[in-house]
Amino acid sequence: MGVDIGEYINMLDLPVVLVDEDMHILCANQEIQKMTSNEMPSVIGHLSGEVFECDYARCPGGCGHTTHCSGCVIRNSVKETYLTGRSVDKRFATIEKEIQGKSSPLNLLISTRKTGNVVLLQVEESSGNTSSPCCDPDQ
Repeated sequence: MGVDIGEYINMLDLPVVLVDEDMHILCANQEIQKMTSNEMPSVIGHLSGEVFECDYARCPGGCGHTTHCSGCVIRNSVKETYLTGRSVDKRFATIEKEIQGKSSPLNLLISTRKTGNVVLLQVEESSGNTSSPCCDPDQ
């Protein structure tokens, strides 16, 4: 008797999504909706940058297709785990996000685990301050 993956990740207390190698969300727990102010009825099928409301996801080309995306810690961590099978544990990332009409950094801790042909991406908000932005705005 197996447990449905959606039911399983909803038991977790932290925001978790399952993504494919291109960062499309295949499954998400309820904590993701609580974490984002995103009003999408469903995050399934959307790119993670859209769901986490990264400012660069709104640029021409969208999430994964701007010059900023090559430096994205979230995207690179998922790609690393997908290709090598090595997990990432609490890697610091910052997303530039519009909050009350202005761009503000959202500090995150990213953890990844490969399971089958997908990557489980766990996202925690962080009060930490480091110099490793998700995307380098000077690129």
